[in-house]
Amino acid sequence: MSTPFAIVRPEDDRLHPAPDGAPASLTETSYFGFSVPERNLNGEVYAWFHPALRVVSAGVFVWRGFKRTSLAAEYFDFRTYLPWPDGDLDDCTLANGLRLRIEKPLERWTCEYRDAARDTSLTLHSSALMPPAAPPRGGHLVQAVRTGGELVLRGEKIPIDGFFTRDRSWGAPRPEDPFPIPPLGWMAGVFGPDLAFHAVGFDDPALGPAWAGKYAIPRPGESLRFGYVFRDGQTFAVTRMSRLTERADDGIEPRAVRLELDDSGGRTHTLRGEITSCLPWYTWPNALNYFCQTRWTWANRVGYGDLQDMNFGDHILRFSTAER
Repeated sequence: MSTPFAIVRPEDDRLHPAPDGAPASLTETSYFGFSVPERNLNGEVYAWFHPALRVVSAGVFVWRGFKRTSLAAEYFDFRTYLPWPDGDLDDCTLANGLRLRIEKPLERWTCEYRDAARDTSLTLHSSALMPPAAPPRGGHLVQAVRTGGELVLRGEKIPIDGFFTRDRSWGAPRPEDPFPIPPLGWMAGVFGPDLAFHAVGFDDPALGPAWAGKYAIPRPGESLRFGYVFRDGQTFAVTRMSRLTERADDGIEPRAVRLELDDSGGRTHTLRGEITSCLPWYTWPNALNYFCQTRWTWANRVGYGDLQDMNFGDHILRFSTAER
């Protein structure tokens, strides 16, 4: 059965050279992480390469519960201006000590990090549960993984044994403009080695979010950007998404998500995500992204994953009740 996914090659796990005349905002990213639900703890490893500028932004953050600022995380160290590394992603050590290694392209990876001064370290192994899924335009992949290893968090040893969804992108600009759009959500959940999903897009205007009718996009029926459902040993494209985010009293911070997905195999899936921990992070100064550990229920299955809810300044100015 054919599905509308782009082809991903093993070499796409490595860095891509910048073409002549590439814009300064040309972007390549490598994103891993882990979840320890029984401790209400989430961890993220994010590396953002700027090939035209030869600069890297990268770091590690770990948190429990709901935070008012990223600096309140149990551990947070993200550097904006790191020099371009000597190696490639098959074995790449950045100037902040974060080491990224491809053990087998598109199948196995290791992230290592040490901060002796704060008695914190991370050894994170990730192994693919499914083939990478890429949108038709290419230059991006998302993939459910099994995680293992150990976190030492300010002296506390915490085993890692769970699931996550890695994300990788390359070859497209990522301008830091202040975009006039409602919150954009990146959602993923893994329920075991046999079941996972990913979807990215906006709330459904037909479900009545506070901003409905105030933006040119999305129009009804156009909330979905991309997604997949991995089930029965196959990866199906998401063909329709309807979601509504429940928000805190400030009108901005996400608290839960109602989600309905149709897949290219002819199934409709109804999920609910309850956010169990949340960390606000300015991915760049014009964009506030809430990183949220989320407990997903899907029929009789329970799984965990991320909800990333990206907000821009104009939206917060217009719809935040806390700022009035």
